[in-house]
Amino acid sequence: MPLRTYAQPQPKPSNQEPLEFLAKEAPRYQRIELGYGLATKGSDRSEDADRILPKSLEGKSVLDIGCNLGFFSIEAWRRGATRVVGCEVNRYRLNSARRIAEILGAPVEYRRWDVERDPMEETFDYVLFLNVLHHLATPFNTLNRLIDLTREKLVNKEIESKINIT
Repeated sequence: MPLRTYAQPQPKPSNQEPLEFLAKEAPRYQRIELGYGLATKGSDRSEDADRILPKSLEGKSVLDIGCNLGFFSIEAWRRGATRVVGCEVNRYRLNSARRIAEILGAPVEYRRWDVERDPMEETFDYVLFLNVLHHLATPFNTLNRLIDLTREKLVNKEIESKINIT
């Protein structure tokens, strides 16, 4: 009787993990490069990052409030931040951000955190508050809270719109 040979499980090709993630989750809003020519769908926010963040965040801590998929959190890590915390209230976006960081090997910590209700016991060198203010019930109270969380720089940026007035 001939010996049977069984196919051994093969390790996934290196691009398999991001391919599966993109196919299953289809994240969109912020374009984040995942390697192997793969990226999430959405706007390229690189120019915003260059305007908002210094070239080096070496030794700095960053809090990214309303991080969505985590583009600015990942960018802060790429620029050398030693600690990056991304916060998001939407569970789907939070899970996608965590998965993206895992795929990239980025040690970004993601938390489900509501900036208006939940306590934050830490302070950060940089606090990013991008396109969040218009969602809040108590924007001025929230900004005061964020000032207390910030050691060096609080960045608030709202949606830019172009209005033609004739």
